[in-house]
Formats: sequence, C-alpha cells, structure tokens
Amino acid sequence: HPSNSYIIIYGNTNMEEKLAWLDKEYLSAFDAIEIDSKIHVQKPFDKVVEREVEYPVSQAQGTENKTYISYNVALPSNTTVIDSWGLDIVTQVLLEAAGAPLKQALLDEKIGEVINGSYESSILQPVFSINTVNANVSDKERFVNKIEEELNKVIVNKLDKNALKAAINGYEFKLREADYGGMSKGLIYALNSLGTWLYDDNDPFSSLELTKIFDALKAAIDTNFYEELISKYLPNNSHKAVVVVKPSLDIQAKKEAALKEKLANYKNSLTLEEAEEIVKQTKELKEYQASPDSKENLETIPLLKKEDLSYDVLPLSNIESVVDGVKVVHHDVSTNGIGYVRLLFNLLNLDEKYIPYLGIFRTMLGSLDTKEHTYQTLEQDVNIHTGGIDMSIYTINKASSYDMNLNIRVSALYDKLNYALEIIDEIIHTTNYDMKNRVKECLSIEVSIMQQKLVGRGHVQSLTRAMSYNEPTYFITDTVDGIRYFDLLNDLTKNYDELYDGLVNTLKEMALSIFTKENLLVSFTGSKEGLDELSKVLPKFISSLNKPCEGVNPFVFKAEQLNEGFKAPYDVQYVALCGNFKKANLPYTGSLQVFQNAISTDYLWKNVRVLGGAYGCMCGFRKTGESYFVSYRDPNLSKTLEVYRDVVNYIKEFDATPDEMIKYIIGAVGSYDFPLSPANKGARCLGAYLTGTTVEDYKKEKQQIIDTTVEDIKNVLELMILKMLVLQKDIKLFLK
Repeated sequence: HPSNSYIIIYGNTNMEEKLAWLDKEYLSAFDAIEIDSKIHVQKPFDKVVEREVEYPVSQAQGTENKTYISYNVALPSNTTVIDSWGLDIVTQVLLEAAGAPLKQALLDEKIGEVINGSYESSILQPVFSINTVNANVSDKERFVNKIEEELNKVIVNKLDKNALKAAINGYEFKLREADYGGMSKGLIYALNSLGTWLYDDNDPFSSLELTKIFDALKAAIDTNFYEELISKYLPNNSHKAVVVVKPSLDIQAKKEAALKEKLANYKNSLTLEEAEEIVKQTKELKEYQASPDSKENLETIPLLKKEDLSYDVLPLSNIESVVDGVKVVHHDVSTNGIGYVRLLFNLLNLDEKYIPYLGIFRTMLGSLDTKEHTYQTLEQDVNIHTGGIDMSIYTINKASSYDMNLNIRVSALYDKLNYALEIIDEIIHTTNYDMKNRVKECLSIEVSIMQQKLVGRGHVQSLTRAMSYNEPTYFITDTVDGIRYFDLLNDLTKNYDELYDGLVNTLKEMALSIFTKENLLVSFTGSKEGLDELSKVLPKFISSLNKPCEGVNPFVFKAEQLNEGFKAPYDVQYVALCGNFKKANLPYTGSLQVFQNAISTDYLWKNVRVLGGAYGCMCGFRKTGESYFVSYRDPNLSKTLEVYRDVVNYIKEFDATPDEMIKYIIGAVGSYDFPLSPANKGARCLGAYLTGTTVEDYKKEKQQIIDTTVEDIKNVLELMILKMLVLQKDIKLFLK
C-alpha cells in the first residue's frame, strides 16, 4: 500500500508531469490509511550487557587466537546529523586512518591481530563499534579497559587537528565527486535521505545538505567539538554491549545432532495423515516453484518495445601524445575541475620470481614510512591535498594476448596535480621497507581481509581459482587477491622472523625493476586545461624513474589443471564450472549477453536458487572467450554441477515469446548502457585503448544484442556450450 511507502523522484525531469502521472496511475487508486510502522527505541541499559556465542572451527584451525571481541555503544535516537557526522570523523581518526591512535594502542597491547571500527548512523539509534580479530576470550577485560582508557585520554589530550582535517577533506572530496561505481547517484541520495526520513516524516533532506554539514565540521576543528562528542556519547555510556564470538571444535556437530534429533522427534509425533499432508504440500510447493508465471500475470508488467532501444553507444576519447618519451593518453571528459591520473607500470617484463609478491608490494606502497613522511602523516597529507591514491594490479585480456600493470590512481583538483605526482614520486622511490613491526601489521590486516573475502565473496574466489588454471589474467588475480595470495600471506605471517629479511630485499628489488620510464603509460581523464597542468609536471616525475634492469627472466604463464576442492567449516559452498569457447575456435557475439540474461533470470534462478536453495547463481561469457557458471552460498554440489551441464538441453528447448525476448534484450542492454561517472568514463576509454576496441566494435555488439532472436541463441549457443563443457576440466569447489 502506498501509505506504507517512501516515494523518491530524482533527475532532470518535469516534476509536475511525473507527479501527475504518479497520482493518476497509482496513488489515486488507493485511500490513505494509517500504518503503524514506527520503529521503537531500545531503552538504555542500566549496565553493560555481555554475551558469548560460539562459531565452528576445524581441528586443523585450532582455537588459539581465533576469538572475535566486539565493543558496541548505542547512541540516542535524537542524535543530530552534525553530531553523527562528527562521530563518523572521530571513528575515521581513531580507528581507520593509518596509525590511528586507538587502533594502535590496542595493537601495541597485543589484543588481537587486527583492529577495526565502524559508526553506523543510518539506523534510529546509531551504533559505534570496535572489533578485534584473532584474539582470545581472556583478552576481553583488557580490550574493554584499554578502549575506555584511550577514549578518556583523547578527551583530555585532544585529537590531532591534521588528522581531523584529512578525514573531513577525504570524505568531502569523495562525496562531492559522487562517484559510486556503477550505482546511480539518485539511488545513493535516496538511501542517504532515508537515513533521517524513516525516523522523522519532516526530515528527508538534512543528510543531503553536504555544504552545510562540511562547513560545520571544518569550523569545529579548532574547537572542542570532537572531544565533547566522545565524552558525551562513548566511554561513560551504559547503553553498551560487549560480544565475544569464540571458536568451538564441536559446536557444528552439536547443532547438527540437535537438529537431527528435533526433526526425528517431530516426525515421530506426526500421525500418518499429517505426514502424508506434509509430503503433499512439499510436492505442491516444488511444482509451484518450477512452474512459469501465467501469461496473464506477465502481461500486467509494462515493457519497453524494441523500437524504444537505441543503437547509439557512448563515444570514446583516446588522444595520444608523448611527454619526454612516455606515451600519455588523454580522455577528454568533463570532470568539474578534477583530474584523474593513472600511472600504469607494465609488469610483463618483471622477473617471474617477483610475481608471487605483487599483492604484498601493492599493499606496502603508501602503507609505510617514506623519506619525508611517517605512514600516518603520509595518509593525512594525501587526504588533505587529493582525493586519494590507490594502488592495484590491473590485468586486461586482449584478442590473443594479455596485459598486466601496476596501476597507481590518483584524483586531484588541477592545481594539486603537481603535489599528487610529487607524493607518488616520494612513495615509489623512498618507501622504507625496513619496518618490521609495521610490515607484519600490514600482512595481518591483509590476512583478515582475505579471510572475509573467502567467506563473503567465495563465489568470486572459486571462479577466479577455476579460471586461473588456463587463463593468465585470472592466475595473476588469484596470485594478488585470491587463494594463492592467501596461502603466501599465511606462510609469511607464520614464519615471519625467518622470512622477513628475504621479503624486504624482494620488495626493494621490485621497486627498482618496476618503476622505469620504459614501463610507464599515463592515462589522464579531464579537460585540456587539466592535461596542460599535468604536462607541466610530468617531465620531472619521468626524469626520476629508474633505469631498466638487465638479465630479467620474464613471467611466462603455464596452464595447470588442478581440479581442486577447498574445505571450510561452513554449511554452504561456492561451485564454479569454467571454460573458454574461443579455444574451440568459436566467435563472440553480442547475443551471448542476451543469453546470459535469459539463463540467469530463468534457468539458473529456478534450478539453482529456487529449487536448489542457493542464495544465488551467476554466469558470464566474455569477449575473449572466458565463460563460467558459479553459485553463491549453495547447499548442493553434484546437483548444481548437473544443472550447469544440463544447460545444453535448456538451449535445445529454448523458445521464448516475443515479450520474453525483449525482456532478456532489455536486461542485456541495461548492463551495457548505464550512467558512468567521469572517472568511469575515463576507465572505459582506457580499457578500449588497451584492447584496441573501437566505437564501431561497441556499436556492432550492441546491434547484435538488440537484434538477437530465439534462433540466434539456439543455433550459436548450443554448439558453444557443448564445446565449452567438453573442453573444460576446471571445476573449483568450496566444500563443507
């Protein structure tokens, strides 16, 4: 009922026209009613609440240093927007910034290996949280006491003003930039609006008044505002919960035994008639789940027509120039005065002995001291003067080859581009890798991040691992952000003292090998004015780069069929089946994107998610041939693989109606055409430049998508899937 809804319209549109349509076609059909959807306030506790819960671990994992402890404080429901933003800044300064004082104090006390914190402000009663990872139950009292001791110290000794300025500027730059990846700005603004509107019918806009908010936050730096927030809301607040999540070797077996007993008792309590009724209802449910929606129901959903779709594609802007022997590619995109710079250092000629360490090398850049900065002041200065510096390993597939680069990305206002290159020059040439404790801390954080990825993004990890057997770009991804990386991190942290010296020497050698003029390609997204500013400062940066190394033994990818399974103490799995249709000499066509949409929303959804019980299932068919099926949080293994392999029969019987086909086509076009931020427009242009893709190529693919017919799918895809499944042997599974 619309009385229980929040309706938001965003965009450059005729609002009166849209509101009139909304009234006529929707709201006028309903009478207003009172809906009691009020979220009730939890009363403050009289004293701190403590809870312990268990989670399963295997014998191999053990229980030592496997406990998680969480300190959580609830704030009043009337916390103002400015106070909430202030506490967000406090959380960044105390817990998230490099060398954050509260985090560092807990690490120095050796209470766990990783400390993180958060401030959740989008709920009625905001919550401030601090968590430690890989601790022990016995650490709980020390953990709580140290937090409150340090919070009280900060109230007296004050927060670092530069740290506050860096946190505020970092937030402000990103929010004003409004780059939310592939997500619509309107959607993000709507979600932010609900942060206040859900709890106050008269306040949909206060969380969107960013100029007012940031003016207030900056003005408060020279006052006691932030310290008073800490004093008012945190250490002396009894509305607090301390949660200990401890490992157990037998909790999973106990739960399974208890469930088995409960089900057996329930079954034994049923009469014959009751049992038969449950069997009947189960059968009816499965039949209902497997049956398609009726034609009458489907016709109630409004659809675009094929004529409504445009064959036009976004233009490409790749203007080449050369500065002191280095190629510069300019993407002429309107960016509102922000320059997006990518420094791509090619890694194809890097000695193969360094390839396993690329992920660690990327992590250490910007995380350690340099000649002029501690790692704390380095991060502060970067956030004060730029929109941030990011290091990544960037791989890209081409028609018959691949490329990999160390990608240094920075965004800054045009008049700050000089500073941006100066600080990057300082990082790549003067990073101090001889920081034993800090390096270990960074490695421990990476271990924690990878543990979370292996569980929360197991589908990505399983897919990457399976593809890595035969695809070099996926091998590199697995090496820098997958299971191979996780294995190396574990080895280094467990044998740290023994391996440290060798690691430091390797990182120093890698810096000398990678940062050469010959390896560099520069990508710039912005106006001609911004390019002119960059061109003034590039020569100095280029002149400081290293000379090429000699006697290098470059990395050569070797396919290796491993066909693995990885065991984890969870009830769900991630099942991947992969192949490459181009290795069967089959061409790519845009119709594959239509098929991907059809099979994902119909066959895989129905058989793997609805009937199989998985949380999700995906597939993909890339221009360079890589193809995959992968499930997410899946209770099945062999059954899911059967579904993947039976896709051939689905294609044979594929017979979509015209309305179904246009739905699949629209879905494919929707993933092809979506709003791009200026930074992502530049990234798209760069990707096209590196792969040799032209506007005509994009137009051809989009035309193939829009003009796809049932016959296209049946004729092309049956052979393709058959050959892919015959050729593939690379299955990667997460097992119970």
